[in-house]
Amino acid sequence: MRYYFGIDGGGTKSRIRLINEHDTILYEAEGGTTNIYAGDTEAALQNLSTLVLKMLVGVNLSPDAITGACISSAGLDRAHEKALFKEHMDSNVALSCPTYYCNDGESLLVGGLGGLEGICLIAGTGSLGIGRLENGKVVRAGGLGYMLGDEGSAFWLSHEAIKRILRSIEGRDLKTGMLDDLLDFYQFTTEKQFIGLLHKDLRKSVIASSAAIITEHARRGDPLALDIIERGVLELSHLVRSVIVRLPEISNRQIVFSGGVLEHDEFIKARLIENLHTGFPDFRVTPRKSDAATGSCLLAKQL
Repeated sequence: MRYYFGIDGGGTKSRIRLINEHDTILYEAEGGTTNIYAGDTEAALQNLSTLVLKMLVGVNLSPDAITGACISSAGLDRAHEKALFKEHMDSNVALSCPTYYCNDGESLLVGGLGGLEGICLIAGTGSLGIGRLENGKVVRAGGLGYMLGDEGSAFWLSHEAIKRILRSIEGRDLKTGMLDDLLDFYQFTTEKQFIGLLHKDLRKSVIASSAAIITEHARRGDPLALDIIERGVLELSHLVRSVIVRLPEISNRQIVFSGGVLEHDEFIKARLIENLHTGFPDFRVTPRKSDAATGSCLLAKQL
């Protein structure tokens, strides 16, 4: 029997899945974050090896019984990050099989499209565009984090709204009626409290969670909310454009969406699909087939 496992490591939790050569799922479990930039690096790496070791014990397999593995994680993309992950796994698990290390966006692309080639656009708390060829060539756009990018993401939408509402109050931006709803959402009594929220108590997930307010006001025709949504859609389309331009040889012209903004916000999704269809008529947005854990397992089987 051949055994393959894949890991989908996110910013808050991670998942592992073990399959056989017939794609039968033999084991699944969750663990802590494997993102080395989400907090403590050693803790993130320990979460990774613990996840694998618990799996091996759970199915009564030795490390050398595994045929192939894929470890995908947020914060795992560049050469020095892959070397760090590999060194930790070699020291703590000692797998003898080929192991593929990649960013979670790549495994999400493969799982979402059900194949090794295509484009994935992610817009959740952060944002990322990624394209992959059958031969393993990968091109990324964005994914730089909230300090350098994440344009079009839930965090970006909310941050733009707060920033521009404060400008609007001073007559330096478009008129808006979003202030009262955002004050209620954060249980604030004055707009001045946003200063402490952004400069002292900043938590990405908290800021991102208010993004739906911007969309709701855009639906009502709020000028500032509409402008933020339009700019967000444009930024997301630029991520896709960047990938397409740098992967001219791509033959599978399917784009899969992922992340809370693109999966749950139909207002933004519809406008983005229209934008992409106008700019890239040869490409089409397709429903997501599966998840990143499935994509990791598919990548493991290709080794």
